[in-house]
Amino acid sequence: MGNANQVNTTGGLDIGKFIMSIVVVAIHTQPLAGKISGISLALYNFFIALAVPFFFVASGYLLSRKITVPVDYRQCYTILSDYLFRITKLYVIWTILYLPLTIYGFYQQHTDPLLAFALFFRNIFLRGENYYSWPLWYLMALIYTLMVLLIFLKKQISPQFILVYAFGSYFVACSWDIIVKAVEAEGYMWLKIWHNSFGSVRVFTALTFVVLGLYLGLSRRYWSKTNILITSIGAVALGFFEIPLLSELCILVGAYAVFQLFVLSFPWLSQAYGKKIRKASTVIYFTHMLVFFTYQSVFYSFQLPQWVGFLFTVLVTISLAFWVLRYEQRVSWLNKIF
Repeated sequence: MGNANQVNTTGGLDIGKFIMSIVVVAIHTQPLAGKISGISLALYNFFIALAVPFFFVASGYLLSRKITVPVDYRQCYTILSDYLFRITKLYVIWTILYLPLTIYGFYQQHTDPLLAFALFFRNIFLRGENYYSWPLWYLMALIYTLMVLLIFLKKQISPQFILVYAFGSYFVACSWDIIVKAVEAEGYMWLKIWHNSFGSVRVFTALTFVVLGLYLGLSRRYWSKTNILITSIGAVALGFFEIPLLSELCILVGAYAVFQLFVLSFPWLSQAYGKKIRKASTVIYFTHMLVFFTYQSVFYSFQLPQWVGFLFTVLVTISLAFWVLRYEQRVSWLNKIF
């Protein structure tokens, strides 16, 4: 490992978040569906799988920049509590903004009003998403992650134990997912309850990535670019075989390596420009499903290629980002939702 304390790390982080926000758009619009296969498809799937983990690592890393070393438990508790409040507020705001699409989704599926009401609250508290509001699960996962960390801090659990717990919980969650998939055809009642409640284990894996970001930010021990490159190639190669647990480990290592690569590669970007790029990535992330829904509603009958929807969504959300950056000082509510 090499120490890089003098490197301006925020520029690369901001560029990385912007690129990954575009990748998230690709996840939801599927521009290459049916266009690639074999190794190309495997590489593509591996890369897009790093997007949301990258955001989790970035959240932990940005939190670490507010924490002094040696770590003070009270200071950490205050910082994480404030962040939890901001994330919860964002989650509530964007859940409300996506509410018209949520109602439309239940209407389209002819869902009974009482059942729709129950499903809405289940999705808010256990899945983090409703119809077309899939990006919001990131916020819900962050909320639960911060709650766990606050419990640890209140009990003054050592950072070493938190790190071990984070890795342990990741492999337990991934193992559980493998077990569920292996026996889902058996029709067990406990499996139905689990599936109907949570749907997947992804919420329980967020803690690991956030803790990795915290660790990297506090230790400032970055890998050399050579080690990052070797690790990334190894993660891609091993992930290609889709071996249970090993594939999940490859995602974990790959996201951590790629994050460091971005952090170390753009030290020249000023904080002023970096802040604008970071705001743009936030706008793209939270608005792209609203834009894509509008696109599909207007152009559905034209049966256009899926890459057109991706390109349309990217261009419109980037335009929205420029608009937000231009008017955020004059329009106060823009800073509350982005």
